[in-house]
Amino acid sequence: MGKKTKKVKQQSATPQVVSSVDGKDSFWGRYKYLLLVIGLSVFGIWPLFLPVLYQSHDLSHHLHRLAQFAIAFRDGQFPVRWLPDMMLGHGLPVFMFVSPLSYYMALIPHFLGLGAITSYKIVMALSITLSGIAMFVFARELFSRNASLVVAVAYMFAPYRFVDVYVRGAMPESMVFVFIPLAFLFTKRIVECEQRGNLLLLSVSVAGIILTHNVTAVFIIPAVLLYGVFLVVATKNYIKILSFAFPYLAALGLSAFYWLPALIEKKYTLLEHSMYGVKFFNFRDHFVFFRQVISPFWDYGGSEVGLTDGMSFQLGSLYLAVSVVGGVLAFYLKDRLFRIHTIYFLSVLGVSIFMMNWWAKPLWEILPLISLIQFPWRFLTLAVFSSACLMGTLIHVIESRPEWAKRTGIMVLALLPCFLLPSLFLDVKEGIFKTTYLVLYYVGLSALFLTLWMIRRFERKILSLGLLVLVIVTTMPFWNVSLHSIHAAKPDISKLHEDVLKPEMMRQRIVRGGATFEFIPISVKKFVTSTFVNEQNVVEVVAGEAELSGIERKSDSISFSVKASETARILVRIFYFPGWTCFIDGKEISTTLDDYGRMLFSVPSGIHNVVVKLKDTDTRKAANIVSIVTMCFMLSAELFPWLRQRKKSKK
Repeated sequence: MGKKTKKVKQQSATPQVVSSVDGKDSFWGRYKYLLLVIGLSVFGIWPLFLPVLYQSHDLSHHLHRLAQFAIAFRDGQFPVRWLPDMMLGHGLPVFMFVSPLSYYMALIPHFLGLGAITSYKIVMALSITLSGIAMFVFARELFSRNASLVVAVAYMFAPYRFVDVYVRGAMPESMVFVFIPLAFLFTKRIVECEQRGNLLLLSVSVAGIILTHNVTAVFIIPAVLLYGVFLVVATKNYIKILSFAFPYLAALGLSAFYWLPALIEKKYTLLEHSMYGVKFFNFRDHFVFFRQVISPFWDYGGSEVGLTDGMSFQLGSLYLAVSVVGGVLAFYLKDRLFRIHTIYFLSVLGVSIFMMNWWAKPLWEILPLISLIQFPWRFLTLAVFSSACLMGTLIHVIESRPEWAKRTGIMVLALLPCFLLPSLFLDVKEGIFKTTYLVLYYVGLSALFLTLWMIRRFERKILSLGLLVLVIVTTMPFWNVSLHSIHAAKPDISKLHEDVLKPEMMRQRIVRGGATFEFIPISVKKFVTSTFVNEQNVVEVVAGEAELSGIERKSDSISFSVKASETARILVRIFYFPGWTCFIDGKEISTTLDDYGRMLFSVPSGIHNVVVKLKDTDTRKAANIVSIVTMCFMLSAELFPWLRQRKKSKK
């Protein structure tokens, strides 16, 4: 990217150019845009903090898992892997396979005294706000502050973001949006200036993607790596390719405690069938048609076969229109590196839309690991990122060629009827509410149109402001979930509350949302549906004569005393999974399994202390060691140079 002359600086996309245009920033001038991002995010997250809890697809999943996650963490499980009260109290290895980072984040407010529901809402709100901040910081590497603000808001307010938050309630997938811009940011900085800090931060960002939502990591990480390749080719500094070896290896090492056991031990559960589309989520049933990408349809149903879906898969007509206009106009600029960025973002947008479509089915059948994604429409994650960046591209073009400003503004405003369409699909009651809502909606956009039209000189800041307002207003039907709840009973008010999440309540029912069946161990041949497990019946004498006393159950262990007059047979009502081990008086003994996948073992006559504990297998131990060693190496790589520098400064 390099240094340029003053004449060239006025039309360049480099950070130096942005700095020269914006001038020397004061503290307020430097941070006011970040405060604007935070303030504007409130429009999209305020319904989360209503006193009622809305219903969504995965809400039950995450609330039950979070409540159990907190119990396991308090009991000393780290990393948390086993949830004790799932499936009528038999327990399941949920977090052996579910990415845990967003749940660890939710523990912070939860341990400060807030309930699981409030903690969930806070994490969902942070997923919007923090993603906007991260996107703004990345966009500043390419665009001016005005353009970066639009990019950040577009990233936060894309319709699919509100599908994740208010329709699906997908906490991990919503949180992964925070790490995507950070991975791109540090990739760009490594190519420009290979500093130790950038290498470490890229490692943390990539590891964050894996630990937040492993499914999207399957296609996000290759996209980030490809971005680095684009920049290396553009700068013709091919040796930089080697620079990416360390951060990606370090990211795999940091997250090894999670992905390595999940990869090796999934064969012990029904998860294997789910991943490859045999039994649970079959990717062949969830392709999206192109008309659904541009359709303003909005509802709270699920993903179905064909065009019968009850949820929206739109990217947004505003996003598509501005992406195309900005992408085309960018090729009229002379800045080669900026054109490289535009080509990349357009390519990612096009590939993402293609991979969601039925036309891509042959690729889905042959590409390795892609079936892990389960739902092709998850590629909307990348489509949202690239289209938001292309909005910044349009504004950058206008800033570089002011003479194009008026005609471009008129072109965008001419598309207003397309942007107004979402309001026509609101499923609200007829009458004064719908009339008032639509009148206010149209009056607001009409006022915006007239204001822009009456300005004699179509200035750059006005275009940025216009796009900013359009993004927020045209997505209002999607984030204003409270209006749907109150006036259309959509989505339904959830019946979940904190008491329902208590262990004694969870053990009394099969929580489909809290512990999905794909995590059941393959050793379970039959499934008990009539008896739930509690502290009193978690162990039982099924043969011989013996008395059990002092039963103490934790999330990953059970201890008790046995007084047997003869050899007795003991049943432990916990699903067996590799790692569960039985000790009698400190000595490990062998166990057998019944048809229900529960452990059986014999106790000789006499008085004995028995402990049944979930131990780490050799795979988990090795994975933990890899993560610890990687973390220590990264900390030392950052700490030792700092200590040397401090020692020199004292001298």
